[in-house]
Amino acid sequence: MSVANVLVIFLVPLQYVDMITVYQAVMHTILTIRMQLHLRKVNEHTYLGDRFAEDSLAPMSFMRSAFLADT
Repeated sequence: MSVANVLVIFLVPLQYVDMITVYQAVMHTILTIRMQLHLRKVNEHTYLGDRFAEDSLAPMSFMRSAFLADT
């Protein structure tokens, strides 16, 4: 996508330079949201390697940690 955007900048007239920029921003947003949703899903499940293990990923929290409060 970025390569296509650079090619458009150099190969088309000045009026069409922003033709792919909006599409690129939308695609980056969609891919970022998909990545965040996938990370949330992975965080909610235990590891698939050992079904009987009770270990899971640490829960994510947006609360301020004690470490940050000390700085």
